Amino acid sequence: MARLRERLTREAPGAPAFLHAVPAGDLEPVLTGTVIIAGVGGEKILEILRRLHERRRLQARRLVLSPHKDEEFLAESLACDFASQWRLSPPRHVHEGPRVRPVWVAEAL
Repeated sequence: MARLRERLTREAPGAPAFLHAVPAGDLEPVLTGTVIIAGVGGEKILEILRRLHERRRLQARRLVLSPHKDEEFLAESLACDFASQWRLSPPRHVHEGPRVRPVWVAEAL
């Protein structure tokens, strides 16, 4: 987290960004703007989204989601469970060394 915070500060000085590395159930602030959830599996992303919704902590305009596994499960579940709240884009693919990571952007309805 410290390296990520340093990089964010260096590459986007003054940007209104906040990093949270706590379980979603423990988040106190309401999340607004663009929320990025990456580096965990699709099932964990869904768990995070569900907990944020349950606690009314997610009031973002946009989600950027990039799972490192369970990609199809995430896409199918988002389309079913959150279709009334989010419009999901087709996945974009980001090359990270030899890996190709899917990235979905969801816009609030």
